[in-house]
Amino acid sequence: MRLPRPRIENCCIHVTHRCHKREFLLGYDLDRRLYRKRLVEAVKRFPAIKVLGYVITSNHVHLLVYAPRMRDLSEFMKWLQGTVAGDINRRRKREGAFWKGRFHATLVETGSHLSRCLFYLDMNMVRANVVRHPGEWQFGGARELLGMRKRYRVIDREWLLRLLAVPDMSEFRKTMA
Repeated sequence: MRLPRPRIENCCIHVTHRCHKREFLLGYDLDRRLYRKRLVEAVKRFPAIKVLGYVITSNHVHLLVYAPRMRDLSEFMKWLQGTVAGDINRRRKREGAFWKGRFHATLVETGSHLSRCLFYLDMNMVRANVVRHPGEWQFGGARELLGMRKRYRVIDREWLLRLLAVPDMSEFRKTMA
């Protein structure tokens, strides 16, 4: 029996969602591009959710979001994960579960805890020895925050700066150097 999610409002949340059986169902660039495309659509479809950071790997995703209510996040994730699973399963002529159960949500405090969580996401592919610098991984938010991605941006930089209590992007980028 699943316990209901707690009623928490106006919070930052680190979301992790793994592919079924830890398979590499997002193993191709095409799949990760599709996930990012659907993430862009989800941000437009669910404007209450503010994406603060993300990384799309071969077998899981991390999202760092601000949500006014957990219900908003649940609706956002249901649409995003369902759409991505359907798209990839149809393209690969695959059946069955795509995601490993529900997504995992961890509350994150604003300020330094939020900063550490963002750093954790951005360093994911560096720790996996896939890239040497987070800006080299094209399926993560670091490229947006470093100013390397101009189109199909996902991160709400204004919200991120506000929650980190950083005055502007140039000041923020100094911390990323």
